[in-house]
Amino acid sequence: MSTTPMNRTLVSLLIFSFVSLSAAAQQTGASSMAERARLGLFGNVALGLHMANFSSIPGTPNCCPEFSTATGMGVFLGATYLT
Repeated sequence: MSTTPMNRTLVSLLIFSFVSLSAAAQQTGASSMAERARLGLFGNVALGLHMANFSSIPGTPNCCPEFSTATGMGVFLGATYLT
C-alpha cells in the first residue's frame, strides 16, 4: 500500500488534532480564572458558490427548466457567558 503526501499530511493533522484536544482536556488544578464569570464573542462569514449547467437528472421528475450557478453569503454571530 503506497501512501501519498496528501494522505500522510491528513493523518498527521488528525493525530495532532486529537493529541491537542486531549491535552487541553486535562485539568491543571484550581485557578482564580475558574472562580470568575467569562464572556466571549464569536462569529463567522460563509460564502457559498455553486456551479451547474444541466436541465435534468435522468429518470428523475423535475419542474425546474435549468440548474445553473448560484451564490450566497451568510453571517453568524454569537456570545457566550460562562459562570
